[in-house]
Amino acid sequence: MFVVENINNATVINVQAKKLELFECLSLKKIITGISNQKNRDIIINLGSITNLNNLFVEKLICSGKHCEKNNCTIALCGVNHNILCILYLLNLDRYFEFYENEQEALLRENRLVKRRLKAV
Repeated sequence: MFVVENINNATVINVQAKKLELFECLSLKKIITGISNQKNRDIIINLGSITNLNNLFVEKLICSGKHCEKNNCTIALCGVNHNILCILYLLNLDRYFEFYENEQEALLRENRLVKRRLKAV
């Protein structure tokens, strides 16, 4: 479900599912909490395979973000498809997390995605 690897001073979590249910959300929060307890780590979550987002994932992501902030860690999300990215922007999660197009840009902290005007169709 999750592939965790350390690259430089960052930990990359590759999510290998199309949708995260209760057990997976709790597991992801536990992984992030364990990493952030090491302090001063950058955490990059690659959501490239996610096609469906639920409120439980958002809740656990916010809780994990608060825990990371206390431990001087940052969370960046990468590989997010356009529809999910729009939802994350509408929830104003760009205030708490950084968004990148892909894992390489997240590792280098380059070309951060910024909110653009969203059109309702």
